[in-house]
Amino acid sequence: MKKISPSITSSDTFSYIGVLFFSALILLLETVFFHILIYLYDYFIAVFALGFVVLGIGLGAFLAQRIHVEETRVFWIACLATSISLYVNGVMLVAAYPLFWVLDFFIALTFSFPTFYIVTLFKNRPAHHVYLSDMTGAFLGVAFTVILYQCPRLDSELILLAAAFVISLIGFVYFMLFRKRRRPGISIVFIVLILLSFHSFFVHFFTDSFNLFRLMRASDKEPGIFELQNKSFHRTARIGTRTRYTMAPNRLVKSYDSLYGRLEIIKRKKSYGVSFNGFGSDHFTNVPSPTYEDYYRPRHIRWPSRDVRLLYGIVEEPRIFIVGSSACGILKSAKRITPLSNITACEMNPDILRAACEDFYPETGYAYKGIKTLEGNALSLLKGSDGTFDMITFINTHSTRCISYQGAPDYLHTAENYALYFSRLDDGGFLNFEERVIKKEGKLALYKMMNTLFHSLKSCGAKSPEDHFFIWDWSNHHRRYNYKYYASLAVFKEPIDAEIRRKILSWVDSINSKKTKSHILYLKGVEEDAEYQKLFRMISSGDFTDIQTERFDSSIATNNRPFVTIGGVSAGRLGKLVSISGAFCLFLWGIFTIALVKEGRRRQVFFLNLYNLLIGMAYFFLEIILMQTYQNVFVTTSSTLLFILGVLLLSSGIGGTCVGRMHLAPATVLLLAFSLMAVYLPGALLGLGVPIVAVRAFAVFLVAACGFCMGGYFPKGLFAARAANLSQAIPYLFAVNAISGSFAVIFGLFLGVRYGYQLTVLAAVSFYAAASYIMGALKIAE
Repeated sequence: MKKISPSITSSDTFSYIGVLFFSALILLLETVFFHILIYLYDYFIAVFALGFVVLGIGLGAFLAQRIHVEETRVFWIACLATSISLYVNGVMLVAAYPLFWVLDFFIALTFSFPTFYIVTLFKNRPAHHVYLSDMTGAFLGVAFTVILYQCPRLDSELILLAAAFVISLIGFVYFMLFRKRRRPGISIVFIVLILLSFHSFFVHFFTDSFNLFRLMRASDKEPGIFELQNKSFHRTARIGTRTRYTMAPNRLVKSYDSLYGRLEIIKRKKSYGVSFNGFGSDHFTNVPSPTYEDYYRPRHIRWPSRDVRLLYGIVEEPRIFIVGSSACGILKSAKRITPLSNITACEMNPDILRAACEDFYPETGYAYKGIKTLEGNALSLLKGSDGTFDMITFINTHSTRCISYQGAPDYLHTAENYALYFSRLDDGGFLNFEERVIKKEGKLALYKMMNTLFHSLKSCGAKSPEDHFFIWDWSNHHRRYNYKYYASLAVFKEPIDAEIRRKILSWVDSINSKKTKSHILYLKGVEEDAEYQKLFRMISSGDFTDIQTERFDSSIATNNRPFVTIGGVSAGRLGKLVSISGAFCLFLWGIFTIALVKEGRRRQVFFLNLYNLLIGMAYFFLEIILMQTYQNVFVTTSSTLLFILGVLLLSSGIGGTCVGRMHLAPATVLLLAFSLMAVYLPGALLGLGVPIVAVRAFAVFLVAACGFCMGGYFPKGLFAARAANLSQAIPYLFAVNAISGSFAVIFGLFLGVRYGYQLTVLAAVSFYAAASYIMGALKIAE
């Protein structure tokens, strides 16, 4: 009986499902690579890699123009190439570390193959239909990624291996069903990839063999050992001013991986170390330990620990709000000084709660037992509460790994939120900070943090804000700003009077011992260290001339520029990444521009080229700013990813389908209004006490409105190209759009760091306005 070949190869439905699949895959892989690179490097490098992802999308568009393949073959070719490239990236994550330039090149290559298929469809089918499938797939990809990272047994390595298996399997099935000629070699390659990914997935699932922690290697050039707590830490890489250390791999007991970060439990001689994203965060015993309530308190035995970080004794049985309970780090000490009912602990990372409350509950000494623990973003939860506290702690829970390491926007430390914390304190209450001031950047970040605190107190009515500060340090006091150096601050709502000063000195005496020695750095009338005396003098006068040579950023940290941990030095380093990315993208843009000119109709080609350049920049400017802004509104990072990026992409797709009835000029005016409201209104409403659920719903509406307005620009340009008989130029225009978006990812971050979100939003809308004008100047009949 003759085999009948299905006619699905020419079906619009199958083609659009293919776009949906590859678009979802792009978002999934983009998130996984971003997550891994934050773990291996830092936030800047991870964002920089996002630019290469977009660049890979541009490369895929170029391939779609230069390589002509019939549509029936494009799908399985893209599946095969993507699957192989995932394995190449897996090798590069180990072999090329820390050569992130090489790694970024292979990441870009990975994303070029799915784009090859999508752009081929853009060439052959109605642009707005393909665009809707593209954006819907992106939305589904974000949602699917969030679901995967919430599965307790999955980690980034398993997700990549599962993706490789699914891609290979789907590609093989399509190849076998719809091939026209037999090619046994290709079938064998598909089968090998399927078996390899299937086998690797289960090997890693049961043995944890491919955990990136285990795959870390000490540098051949710097195989030195750094001694900390009498245990060996291997120096694995030096990136800029940051040196990364990790313990010997055979000590890894358990690893957790989620969109919040990567958590590892490491076995030491008498304890378990808790490592977050490769940096030590906390520890607890590696044998079950007794609880204070069940063992020590009934026997009238003093809690067997001294916590030099936690200032106590100011108020009897204080009400404490703990920002980030961090695997039990501060809970034991809090239990020592106040009843359980007075403690409200907040923890955003569910992996920490799972480790401390389930997998290693006895080893923590049942630290969370009886504690009212809220799961979510402490800032959002505190905004939604009406209670007041005697103490709000920020110990062992910095937004970045520590204050001297670069990270995502640090909304905990802005003038607006310091005002919120002070409003939640009772009279006599205080904020308790712990900082690891490791390097020069950390010192400058601490200065900026104190500058912001100083002016926040002043705005709350403080006459002499320096009278509200108590600063102390411990561990390696004589060598400041190194790996073992710690500094703490207690910032009081009211000026420190004689009675509070007496209680502080009594606390210092009680915690000092042979092993633990604290030093008062600043307490008005008691001790005024020369460094901090000079700092307060500079802050009071506003004259920072003495430290301008260190490139100190003297601006106040606000929700518009919430980068406390990023000063002049760090911004300069980010500027170098912008320069390198800009030069590379300019080179590629020049190549595509030359190719476009060869297509003829130079006037139309010039304007369409400029049009796509502008809208590519504008879209990613707004996307980056909205993603950063809404970390301040949503409870978790995964919620931010789902509701912001996902809604933005989906609404853009819907906006693209309305392109035929949509004029760009009014869309630009609406976009200006919606984008400014999206950046500023949710935070303002939270400050007014509007219920957080209502604020989030309104935020989603504003982001969707922005996405709808933004969605019309790209397909409008493609329609204009077709109307001008320039369909053959569409892949080049797609590439130009992607290249400008690649540069905009890192440049948008730079603008936000350097000049704030407001200017970046205005720049994006200005680009859209210019693009709208260009489209009107083309005067192409559609």
